[in-house]
Amino acid sequence: MPATHRQLAYAAHARPGVTAPAISALIERRRAASAEQRLTGVMVYTGEDFVEWAEGPAPAIERFAATLSAEPVFGRARILVDRTAPTRWFRGWRAGYVPSRSFDPWLVGLESGSLDEAARLDAMKRFLEEARTF
Repeated sequence: MPATHRQLAYAAHARPGVTAPAISALIERRRAASAEQRLTGVMVYTGEDFVEWAEGPAPAIERFAATLSAEPVFGRARILVDRTAPTRWFRGWRAGYVPSRSFDPWLVGLESGSLDEAARLDAMKRFLEEARTF
């Protein structure tokens, strides 16, 4: 039976006054946890919002998801995608980070809540294809 991975994507608004050192610390925490728990993925920060895609073993993703509510850099995280998949989309990536405002249109669609699950997944796929070009 092929291995399955759990994939989780969330969006969160940055807390007011978040600083560059706080964002750097977030990235360092995510990279350390990702290496320890065998997670891969990518994080995008637009200057106001974070979107992160994480994938890996289901128990590791469960632990990762549990940390979201305690993250001091952003407010409540909204889960956009939570599913199992036969392969990783970001195999070999170690919590990649993409700072770019060019993703704002994707974020608006993903965060609006007006998309059904299939449309959210499609938007996330397009978003991630763009992120791979960085």
